[in-house]
Amino acid sequence: LAPRFLTSAFVSGPAFIIIAIQVIRRAIGSNFGNGPIRTLVNIMRVTILINLLMVVSEVFVEFYTGGSHTSAAHYLYFGIHGHNALVPWIWSSVAMTVIAALCLMCPKVHDHAWILNTACVLAFIGIWIEKGMGMVIPGFVPSTLHEMVEYTPSLLEWKIMAGIWALGLMIYTLAIKIAINVFRRSPLATKATASPVNAQPLAS
Repeated sequence: LAPRFLTSAFVSGPAFIIIAIQVIRRAIGSNFGNGPIRTLVNIMRVTILINLLMVVSEVFVEFYTGGSHTSAAHYLYFGIHGHNALVPWIWSSVAMTVIAALCLMCPKVHDHAWILNTACVLAFIGIWIEKGMGMVIPGFVPSTLHEMVEYTPSLLEWKIMAGIWALGLMIYTLAIKIAINVFRRSPLATKATASPVNAQPLAS
C-alpha cells in the first residue's frame, strides 16, 4: 500500500505542477519552466507505468488466489448481485490512467501542449478516483457481516470537498503571487524571456 501511495504521488504531483507552470507563464508572459517540465514529464513516464503495474499486480493476486476475501475486488471491478455503484468509477480511473500513459510515451509530447495538458489532467483525475472511490470505499463493501451496503457521495460531501479544494487553491494562488513578484525582480526573469532556448512550441 505504501509504495502505491508514493508512486501515485509522483504521478499526480508532477501533473499538477506542469499545469500550474503553464498557467503561470501565460499569466506573466514569460517562457520559463521548459526544463522543469521536461524533468517532471520524465518522472511521470516512469512512475505512471509503475503505478499501473502495481494495480495490475494487485488485481491479479486478488483474483488468482480466490476465496471470500476477493469479494471486495470483485465488487469494485465487476459488481456483485446487481450492486455495481463503483464499477463506472474504477474503470474510468483505469481508462484515464492508461490514456495518460500512452500520451506521455509520445516522444515529442513536449512540443504539443494540448497532448501534455490532456495527459496531466487525465492522470491527476485518474489517480484521484483510484485513491478515493477505488481504494477506500471497497474496503467496506461487503461489510464484515457480508452485507451489501453501497455508498454514493452525498451533496454535502461534494460541497465539503469543493470547499477544501477552494481553500487549498486560494492559499496556493496567494503563494504564487508572491513568488511571481520575486521572479519578476530577479535576473532570471530577463533570461527566461530573452533566451531562444526557452522559446519552444510548448509555450504556445
